[in-house]
Amino acid sequence: MLANEVRKIDPRTVRTLKLLRDALNELLTEKEFAKITVQDITGRAGVNRATFYDRFTDKYDLLNYSVREDFQVRLDQQLPSDPMFTHDNLQLLTLTTCGYLHRFIGHCAPSTRRDEQAIMLRQVQISLYDVILVWVRASLPDPKTMSPETIAMVTSSAIFGSVFQWVQTGRKLSLERLTEQVVTLLATGVGVYLVA
Repeated sequence: MLANEVRKIDPRTVRTLKLLRDALNELLTEKEFAKITVQDITGRAGVNRATFYDRFTDKYDLLNYSVREDFQVRLDQQLPSDPMFTHDNLQLLTLTTCGYLHRFIGHCAPSTRRDEQAIMLRQVQISLYDVILVWVRASLPDPKTMSPETIAMVTSSAIFGSVFQWVQTGRKLSLERLTEQVVTLLATGVGVYLVA
C-alpha cells in the first residue's frame, strides 16, 4: 500500500495503520526484526490480530509498507508538491535519501541477518524509482531515445547505491559534498534529459 493510497481511505483505517507502523517502529528499537512477532506488534498497537491480517499478510508486508510510508512522508516534507525532473529536485531527493538512510540504519536494533535490512532498504529504492518515474513522465512527455523507466531505474539506482555506500562506510564526505558529487555525475550522464 502506498502513501497516496492511504490518504484515500477511511480515517479509522489510517489511524489503525499508523498505530501498527508506530508499534513496529518502537519494537525495532528494542529488538531484531526476526524476533518480533505479529502478536508483539498488535499488542503494542492495541489492535487485534484479525484487524492486522485484514490489512497485511504478515509482518514483512507491514515492514515494507512502514518503510515506504516513512520515506514518503519524509519526501513529502522536503520536495515541492508537484516536482519536475530538474537538477535542484535531484539534489533535494539525494539529500532527503541521505538523511533518511542515515536515520533508518541507525534507528533499528542491530540485525544479525543482513537480508532483513536488505528487505527494508529495498523499499527505499522502490520509492526512489517511483518518484523519479513520475517526474520524468511529467517533465518529458516524449523523452527522446531513452524510456522513462530506464531513466528512473538508472537515476534511482545511482542515488540509492551512492547514499547506501556513504552511510555504510562512515560518511567520509559531508552530506552536502556527497549530494553535489552524485548529482553532478547524474547530470553529466542524464543531463540531456533534465528540464532546464
